[in-house]
Amino acid sequence: MKRVNGCGNTRQQYGWLAVGLHGLSALLLVSLFALGFWMVELSYYDYWYKLAPFYHKSVGILFFFLVLLRWLVRAWGETVDPAVSLSRWERVASTWGHRILYVGMVLVPVLGYGISTADGRGVAV
Repeated sequence: MKRVNGCGNTRQQYGWLAVGLHGLSALLLVSLFALGFWMVELSYYDYWYKLAPFYHKSVGILFFFLVLLRWLVRAWGETVDPAVSLSRWERVASTWGHRILYVGMVLVPVLGYGISTADGRGVAV
């Protein structure tokens, strides 16, 4: 059965939607890490002490849904195989590397949400 190719993917190249979602995901992920490291250094009397966690949680929730959207686009579009010239062990390593990264991109926001809501309060986005 032929997949519907709504995101511009071909067998050799990712389309505009996949590339855009990848770039946005990378930007949000780096931003979340930077914001998290910066928040650790804030003192109780800093203006951003209460405000920065709100932005961190909001962007984290949006990042989680963006990762889910990336999975849907991947399942919906044509499968790209950029690793055609790799050896067997390189293909296995790249496949497992991607799987581990995706698990982390889902698991970290889920755990962050769990920690943030453990006291019974929700997360405002």
